[in-house]
Amino acid sequence: MARKKSNLLKMTDVKKKYKELDTIETYTFDDGKELKFSPFFKVSVIEELLQELAEKMNYANKINAEINDTFVLHYINFLCIKYFTHLKDSISNEFEKQLQEMEWLIDTGYYSKIINEVFLPQELHKVMDAVTDINSRAIFFEKLEKDLQRKLEKLDIFRMQILNKFDNNANESVE
Repeated sequence: MARKKSNLLKMTDVKKKYKELDTIETYTFDDGKELKFSPFFKVSVIEELLQELAEKMNYANKINAEINDTFVLHYINFLCIKYFTHLKDSISNEFEKQLQEMEWLIDTGYYSKIINEVFLPQELHKVMDAVTDINSRAIFFEKLEKDLQRKLEKLDIFRMQILNKFDNNANESVE
């Protein structure tokens, strides 16, 4: 009887899969310009992207920048272009300059080509899923914090009522 080959995951399998994530491909635009990009988005790089997104959104709130859902979507896609193409080295880290660079990419049509033709939809979904997951957790913790705050307020009221009763009882005993 033939022995069944083991299909257990091995670190060599993991290493091989990881090396596939390091693949760099080249896309040629209609004007002949080339873009080097990662077809597969590493989780660790997505986490870096999310860190920058959080920092820049906090900064935008601090300076009262106008932020809406469309802007956030474009900015997330812009960060995908930054983190998963060779353009990372030439894209600014300053928010105001990034807004200008994002506008240039959008107005020249490169943004649309990269998002719609270069990047795989499932890779962009990985980023959006990570953003959604973080937002969901933030909403959950915000709700939890509000619930705890309400309970603490109720405890403070209850504590004050008990202290008032003791105070009244002590005053009655003295009289």
